Parts: sequence; structure tokens; C-alpha cells
Amino acid sequence: MKNSSGINRLSVHRNNSLITDIDKNQLIEGEEVGFFSGADLFQRNILELPKMLGELLPKVGLVLLAGSSDTGKSIFARDLILSLVLNKNEFISFPFSEQLSRKAIIVCTEDDDLAISYLIRKQLKNQPEDLIIRSLENLYFIFDADNLIGKLENILVCQQIDIIKIDTLGDLVNDIKDNGEVRHVLSCMKRLATTYQCLILLMHHTNKRTESLIPNKSNVQGAGGLEQKCRLVLELRNDIFDGNLKHLSVLKGNYLGLEFKGSSFVLECDPLTLTFSNTGRRVSFDDLIHSRDSQVTESKKVLQNYDAIDKDLLKVILKSIFVKFGNGLLRSQLRPLLAEGLRNSFNLDQSPGLNKVSDFITRLQIDKILSNPEEESLRGKAAIINLNPDTELN
Repeated sequence: MKNSSGINRLSVHRNNSLITDIDKNQLIEGEEVGFFSGADLFQRNILELPKMLGELLPKVGLVLLAGSSDTGKSIFARDLILSLVLNKNEFISFPFSEQLSRKAIIVCTEDDDLAISYLIRKQLKNQPEDLIIRSLENLYFIFDADNLIGKLENILVCQQIDIIKIDTLGDLVNDIKDNGEVRHVLSCMKRLATTYQCLILLMHHTNKRTESLIPNKSNVQGAGGLEQKCRLVLELRNDIFDGNLKHLSVLKGNYLGLEFKGSSFVLECDPLTLTFSNTGRRVSFDDLIHSRDSQVTESKKVLQNYDAIDKDLLKVILKSIFVKFGNGLLRSQLRPLLAEGLRNSFNLDQSPGLNKVSDFITRLQIDKILSNPEEESLRGKAAIINLNPDTELN
């Protein structure tokens, strides 16, 4: 059962008590009293926001990674974290910041400890074992979301953590469509990230059948407050031609330049080691959809002329229809059945498409493959069509 009770018990170890015994003419500012002056913020002279991974991932805040259930989101995020704790210089061609502790937490509510034990061994099979053991001392796993904030703080107060992966966000709320509940959970997570200066990576799902749509933050499942609270929203989707290729897209990036938006980063996932690499290619969001359309066009030709179609294919389709339903079909019954059989080889959605199916029935009657009611007593829509007994179906 999904339980957000642990989120409600947020208790960060800072002094948040109200200050009451102060001189009315004296204004004390700072994080402890909940406000800052504009002058203080300006004088910090921050010229760029701290980053964790190149210009892509910030060092502090909330990041949402969305995608359908079979895109490899969890594998991707785990590869990111393993690269971090193994002290690698980069991940998918983006360099890690030098100002990192190389420590991380993975909250996993979908896989248990046995599954994760198998998966991390597979992802690290090419690494020296002594390096693995030494590095994995800096990676912590939590498999139960009850009192999650308390469990996270037990680690955060003792260790400087760079990134926390929450897999999945949906298990922290009772109703992902409840905007109030979602914003409350994310507010607690944001406060945790700000207090302990870490990045929280939230794994989540896109809505069903959105892979046929242009990447957009509206494809993310649940309440609008979900993407509103996150400064960076990413999507991972499968390539439609190559199962090992993935498209990483920036759906929302408040602090990213235009060069990160509008086109995907094409990544390759090694099926043996479950590790990701950057191919260096970019694909525009429009082309992601157009390539899908072109695949349909290339694999299924438009249904055109009766004379150009393979008659043996037609006989196979007709045999399956009449074996299943028997003779005595009305034309109005045969037409959709024949269309369904033709769809496996032809694109009927493009003109003339379905309009040709009725013409095919007429031609099949002329060729004596089907009986011709015009030569019998019943005509028109009431005419009964049979498969001629002398039709060779071998």
C-alpha cells in the first residue's frame, strides 16, 4: 500500500524556531528566520549555478526523470550513480563536477535487495573487484519507503551525499493526480535537498501511448504540480528502429540554454553490461515522430490496385475468414473481416485504403474466387457471398 506518512514527519536538523525577543528596530536576516535581503543575495556574487554533471544536472534541487515502464529509466539512473561513486570523470560525455563527495543513496520500492544485488553486479562486471567494494561503501540503499524522511536524514546528518535516487515517486503518494498531496511531498523533498545541499532524482512514468507524441512535459503522468515543482524534467524513450538506442530529452529546464532543448540526446545501452554511452547524435523532437510515421509507411505499403496484389495472399486471408465464419457472409460482414486481414501487410489508413476493400470483393467475385450474387437471386447489401468450392487455396 502506498504510504506518504513518512513524508509528513519531516524534521530537518536546523534551528527553525521563531525569534521573538529582538529589538523592533533591528532586522535579523538569514536562513534561520526565513528571509534574506536582496543586498545579501546580490553580494554573494554567484555567477553560475553549481552543477553536478556538466551543464545538464544541477548540484542541488529536484530533477524528474520520466518515461514508459520499459525504457530503462532505472538502469540509466543507476548507471549514473555507479559512475559517480566509482569516481569516473564523466557520464554520457558530460563531466562530473570536481566538487563532489562521490556518495549517493538509492531508494528502491520496486526491486528488492536480491534483484539489486544481481543488477549492480551485472553493471559492474568489467570493473576491478577491489575498486567496486571500496566505491560501493559510499552507496546506500533503502528498500522500504515507510518513514522515508527519517531514514534519509539518518544518513544525511552523517554523510555528505551528492544524489538521492527515488524509484519510484508514485510509491510516496496515495494519489499521483492529487495536486495538493504531490506538491506537499515535493516540498518536503525540496527542503531536504536544500538543507543538505544534494540532488534528488525522482523516477516517474509518462502517460500511456505518449511515445507516439512529441516529447512534452504534459506527457508526464499525474498532477500539474509535479513538473511545476521540478526545475528540470527529463524524458527517456526507446528508439523505434534500434532497441539498444534511447532518446534523452529535456522537457523542462529552467536554467538550461536552448541548445539542450528541442532535440534528444541519442544514447546507446549495452545489453550485456547495462551501461549507457552518448552516440554524439541529436534528433529533433519533430523527427522522433516523423521517423515513427516513416517506419509505418516503409513497412506497410498503401493498398492500391487489385491487379498488383498477391492473389495467394488474398486466398490465405479468405481461407482464414471462411474457415472461422463459414459460408453465407453478407458483403457488409465480409468487408471489415477482409480489411482486418489486409492490415497486417498494408497501410489502410492512407487513401485510398479502406475504399479499395469493397472493390477487391467485387474483383474476387469476377475472378470466381468468391460467389457472385449478381448472378443469383439475392442482390445488393442482402446478397450472400460464399467462397467458391472450386477455389484452390493451397
